[in-house]
Amino acid sequence: MTRNRERERRIPACPRVDVRWALVLLAGALALDVSGVAVINAALPSIGDEYNIDGSTLQWTMTAYAIAFAGFLLFGGRVADVLGRRKIFAVGIALFAAASLGAALAPTVGVLIAARALQGIGAALSGPASLALLSQIFPEGPQRNRALGVYAATGGSSFSAGLVAGGPSPTSLAGARCSPSVSSPEF
Repeated sequence: MTRNRERERRIPACPRVDVRWALVLLAGALALDVSGVAVINAALPSIGDEYNIDGSTLQWTMTAYAIAFAGFLLFGGRVADVLGRRKIFAVGIALFAAASLGAALAPTVGVLIAARALQGIGAALSGPASLALLSQIFPEGPQRNRALGVYAATGGSSFSAGLVAGGPSPTSLAGARCSPSVSSPEF
């Protein structure tokens, strides 16, 4: 037996899940993770005006998410393998949602930057867990290949959608504070 087959035998199968809804949930989580980087881009001028901050401080509202996401990505994968994929996926989504609410209600730019960093950590926890769950739920072969194709297409299109979602619609409807939370489950 190969190492991969031995490893797959040790990983308990997920309980019977409607695979279409599982794919929607997991791809949706990826959309949150990826769009979280882009959604703030178009809203930066509005955020700068709202908090009356200069360009270098303004840049940290975007950079905090990216650094936390990239820095905790390997940790997220490892902790999902050790503590359980479903549990860490849920923790990551919950942290992302709570941080999104914190970013939307941030009274100062420091709180906004901290909330954006927490969003990045939440994304770093849910991202690897969602991909691992996808591989666990869908059997090897054409079904998994299609699921991975949908997952990848969602990731690729979510960055562009994040740029659009962070643009005029949320900031003109609800103000700049809405932009960090556009990619959150509350909206």
